[in-house]
Amino acid sequence: MSMFQSFIILLSLAAFLSFINHKYIKLPGTIGMTIMAICIALPMGLLEVFNPALFHQTCGIITTIDFKTLLLDVMLSLLLFAGALHLQIKDLLMERKLIITFATLGVVFSTLVVGCLVYFTSGLIGAQIPFGYALIFGALISPTDPIAALAILNALGIKKTLKAKLLVNPFLTMVLV
Repeated sequence: MSMFQSFIILLSLAAFLSFINHKYIKLPGTIGMTIMAICIALPMGLLEVFNPALFHQTCGIITTIDFKTLLLDVMLSLLLFAGALHLQIKDLLMERKLIITFATLGVVFSTLVVGCLVYFTSGLIGAQIPFGYALIFGALISPTDPIAALAILNALGIKKTLKAKLLVNPFLTMVLV
C-alpha cells in the first residue's frame, strides 16, 4: 500500500467519524474523534481472538504505513497551517508582553505542576518515578496541543485577543483540552 493510499484511507476514516460526531454525537470535534478512534481500536484487539487471519492481515497493512512521515510531514503541517491561518499577527503583537510571559512562565509553571502530580501519583501507586523524570514528562506534556485548543476556543466564540493569550498559556490550554 502506498503512502498516498494510506493517507486517503486515514483521511476518509477521519472524515466519516467527524461526520458521525457532528451529526449524532455532538461532542467537541477533537474529543469526539478521540473517543470514536478508541471505539474502533478496542474491537481490533478482539479481532485477534475471533478471526486471527483477518487480524494479522490488518496488522500487516498497518505496519506498512510510515506513520512518522504521514503524521509529522503531511498531516501535522496541514493542521498547524490551518490553525495559524485564522490567527492575526496584529492580535498577537497587541498582546506580546502577556503572550511572552505566558509562553515562558506558563510553561515553567505547567511543567512543575504536571511533574509534581506525576511524581506524587507514581509514589501512591507504588511505581516511584524519579523527580527528574517526572519533570521531563511535565516539560514534554506542557506545550499542549494548540490545534485542539484552537478548535475549542473557536467553538466557544472567544474574542481573538483572548484566544491569542490563551493559546500560548500551556496550563490554561491543558485545562481546555
